[in-house]
Amino acid sequence: MDKPEATLKKEFEYYLKNQEEFVKKYNGRFLVIIDSQVIGDYESELEAINETLKTHEAGTFLVQKCEPGSESYSQTFHSRVSLHDSAPSASAYKSLRIYFPKISNRSCFAYQGWNISGV
Repeated sequence: MDKPEATLKKEFEYYLKNQEEFVKKYNGRFLVIIDSQVIGDYESELEAINETLKTHEAGTFLVQKCEPGSESYSQTFHSRVSLHDSAPSASAYKSLRIYFPKISNRSCFAYQGWNISGV
């Protein structure tokens, strides 16, 4: 894991650990987290990024929308996939739900080795 990815993971884990407390104090705002501390809260994601970039390098902080539940950091995708067993003609179609973490309310598709394609 490279340094920015490790940093964001650490900050995101801090957010999750303290989410309930943060929601009581910052519900609906965008938090900037550095070194497991909230260093600012903003009305918009853009404001949070622009203000923080004045004093911190990109990739060194997490911007996270503060909301209860997992809606602010996960998405569900529904797709039709073909699952094949040993015989190529034997296939079954199932609904697949994939949960991807979101960072700064943008999807983070950092899953190495996955080949996801529509059917």
